Amino acid sequence: MADEERPELVEGLVDLIVAELGIEDEEKGRITHTTSFKDINANSLDIMYLVQDIETEYGIIFPDNYEPRNIGELSDYIKEHRKK
Repeated sequence: MADEERPELVEGLVDLIVAELGIEDEEKGRITHTTSFKDINANSLDIMYLVQDIETEYGIIFPDNYEPRNIGELSDYIKEHRKK
């Protein structure tokens, strides 16, 4: 995937995160690729559900023990593993 597509991927992830975690719309703009899951108060169960949503949305499978540190790490994994 070309680098110019990355912002679209991050924006899609932010939309999923906002929906899954019930984050207020006005807070959405503060979430970027460097935002950690700790910054948005996501616990391991939240991340597990988010990963399941992403598997469905992007057609990829994460390892059982996968727990990304931030949005950028998550988008990099998707970029590397999604079906072309």
